[in-house]
Amino acid sequence: MNAPRLRYKSESRALIHPIRLDSDPVMESKRADRADERRLHVHAHEAVPTAPGRTSLTGVDVFWPILTVILVLAVIFVSVMARLSMRDVGSAPSEARPSPRATAFKATVITILIVQVSSHPSRPKAQAAARQLIDHGYPAQILKSDDYQPLNPGFFVVYLGPYPGTAAGHAAAKHLQARLPGALIREIQRR
Repeated sequence: MNAPRLRYKSESRALIHPIRLDSDPVMESKRADRADERRLHVHAHEAVPTAPGRTSLTGVDVFWPILTVILVLAVIFVSVMARLSMRDVGSAPSEARPSPRATAFKATVITILIVQVSSHPSRPKAQAAARQLIDHGYPAQILKSDDYQPLNPGFFVVYLGPYPGTAAGHAAAKHLQARLPGALIREIQRR
């Protein structure tokens, strides 16, 4: 098949408007068919106008809602993962879960058996009470109640002991409690 010859209007060989010298009706119809196919192909990929509030599966108007959903899901995923990884770090004591190492340590916490003779808000008063007991032959000592539970914090405790948590230790503590009015047998643990 012969391609149509083209002649240029200008001498400078710039293509301004080609002029067809001979035209073939069959070629013209094929060109028109190809142009129609190209137009249909281009229109199939363009966004289809839709009513307000509706989305098109072939249009760009679906991209932003889908992207929004993906980003929201990503933010939720990251926040859940951060919460899970930080559940023991920097959280309030009521929310913190003890680590296995801490629970193993708490399982080996030693209970101390003492005979509490008195408690005082200041160290000098507690030292004076301990000196009186020592003068009467009792081996009195002082501890700060902030460091031990279940003692109320803020006091200096005058005590005798410590005694072993066995039956013999309890018997010795009861013997001292009977000799000192107001004395209490206490089982304490370090906080």
